[in-house]
Amino acid sequence: MLSRIQIFLLSSVLLSASSLAVEQGMQCRQDENGVLVSEDGAKVLYYQRSDRSKDGNYTRAHYVHPLYDLDGNVLTEDFPDDHRHHRGVFWAWHQLIVADQSVGDGWALHDLRWDVRSVIPTSNDDGSVTLDMTVDWKSSLWRGGRQAIVEEKSSIRIYPRQADRRRIDFQIHMRSTNPETRIGGSDDDKGYGGFSVRIRLPDDIRFLSQNGYQTPTKTIVAASSWMSMTGKLGDGPSDQTRVSGLTVLCHPDSAGYPQPWILRSKNSMQNPVWPGRTPQLIPTDNPITLRYRVVIHRDPVAADLIQQWQNDYAESE
Repeated sequence: MLSRIQIFLLSSVLLSASSLAVEQGMQCRQDENGVLVSEDGAKVLYYQRSDRSKDGNYTRAHYVHPLYDLDGNVLTEDFPDDHRHHRGVFWAWHQLIVADQSVGDGWALHDLRWDVRSVIPTSNDDGSVTLDMTVDWKSSLWRGGRQAIVEEKSSIRIYPRQADRRRIDFQIHMRSTNPETRIGGSDDDKGYGGFSVRIRLPDDIRFLSQNGYQTPTKTIVAASSWMSMTGKLGDGPSDQTRVSGLTVLCHPDSAGYPQPWILRSKNSMQNPVWPGRTPQLIPTDNPITLRYRVVIHRDPVAADLIQQWQNDYAESE
């Protein structure tokens, strides 16, 4: 028979092994505010499901923050001083119109809220995990905020880390409940709006696209199916932070592909623009689709390798 000490030691070993097993691979942990995704115990991203605000203002939900780099540093910003309405990885538009009535500004966070009806985490055979979200866009200016204006079914698929990179896929599907619903970007010559990434921008930030290195301008830069941002990203001390990158790939299934870009080297977000200044009709039957892949990687990556990433992504279902 085993002694009490032996039983205690065996139990401790089994408990430790069980704890390690729980932490291995991709994991999703839900709380009342959202879902934390981690890998082998290291944080990858947090999906914000519930409303979050700053002193009761700039209320937002349905976005990713924090997003972490491969060393555990936070890449994204939320409620930055220069643009309190910016938030991590998000997709939003200035113009939401039903018939001829403006019913909300999801970009600047006026008269619009996201009712996240469900978030379902799923483990996939390839080791990735997927968060499937069903989200209703509602406005106090449209039927008292009781009825959805846009019904969104979207997903975030997070892949296991591969050496010095990680892939995260975003699929966004939007259909309207009213045949006269349109969305559009800013009503100016910039036209920004859509999928956006608000990352910490170091002084050494550089932008590389299919068209070569890009210099941000006030208005859009030429369309490209991908954009790579490199520099001393993340929130670690600059003298201890190595150069790394975040690259956004655009799938050919996306509306408006290839999309032009709004780029900023300071105090702002990066955005593949769709649909631009002129509002686009959101169908009630076949949804509008937007698809993007975010690749977090170490070091600057050559354009030909990024193009191979793009080619692989374009062939994915």
